[in-house]
Amino acid sequence: MFATRVRYTAISLAYQVCGAIAGGLTPLIGTWLAHSFSGQWWPMAVFYSLIACTSLVCVLALARRYALGRQLELA
Repeated sequence: MFATRVRYTAISLAYQVCGAIAGGLTPLIGTWLAHSFSGQWWPMAVFYSLIACTSLVCVLALARRYALGRQLELA
């Protein structure tokens, strides 16, 4: 559909922008939570646990999609 150069540029741009947004905002939100809930550990634990759960769901969804794609290829 698109040339290889365009595909690689688009995926690289999406990856870098998402990395900058998530990588930049995560410590900022963690610092804000630590400041807002002084002396309490649970807000940061909940925040980072939600991030971990989101990552797990995404990995499982990608693994499932990959497995379904492999089944279609073999059929």
